Amino acid sequence: MDNKVLIECFIPYIETTQELYVPVNKKIGTLRDLIIKSINQEAGYDYLKSSFYTFYNKDTGKNYDMNKLIIESDIRNGTRLILL
Repeated sequence: MDNKVLIECFIPYIETTQELYVPVNKKIGTLRDLIIKSINQEAGYDYLKSSFYTFYNKDTGKNYDMNKLIIESDIRNGTRLILL
């Protein structure tokens, strides 16, 4: 499974953690939008607005550029992200 990585995403606003397999050829901003879209669909209304949130590495505190591809970042299997 070289084209996907398993990440853990913590979303403090709704106090939940999701584990996801994500394709490495997608932009980090696209990943953010997909996660927020799934949360909003589950809630049944626009619970979160995607443009206000960004990813941080839970271990290092690094902020990720939303325009970079996942493969161009240090996101690898087991990376723990926070969506703030």
